[in-house]
Amino acid sequence: SPSPCRHVALLVGQTSRVRYVVWEKAEAVVGALNALQARGGEAALAAGCSAFAAKLLAQGSAVVEKAPAMAYPLAMLATSVGARCPALTQHLRAHFCAACCYVTPHYVRRPAGATDEAWREARRDQRHDMSATCP
Repeated sequence: SPSPCRHVALLVGQTSRVRYVVWEKAEAVVGALNALQARGGEAALAAGCSAFAAKLLAQGSAVVEKAPAMAYPLAMLATSVGARCPALTQHLRAHFCAACCYVTPHYVRRPAGATDEAWREARRDQRHDMSATCP
């Protein structure tokens, strides 16, 4: 049996491998999203981002309840892809908001000099815009 120090080193090496695999998958997703955009424009990119968000949420729902630590690689995948493809953020947010009422809402700043009614309308429009991206 390996010594405790060797076992720790082995675990660190495995962790690095997991990070590399997630990074590798993130690069592949970004490449696929870029290809979608090149072939079909913004509508195709939006469809790809929505599909990614839906799958990420479904995967998380299925796996994280049984193995909470799986949230970390999924979060790393989402942030890695989101950093390279900013359009993904609104789709992730829309899917999370549609699935869970506990997601922190987006705060719509009150415009200077706006009436209460105008501010309510701005907040309503923001909610409508976010829900419109969900299938």
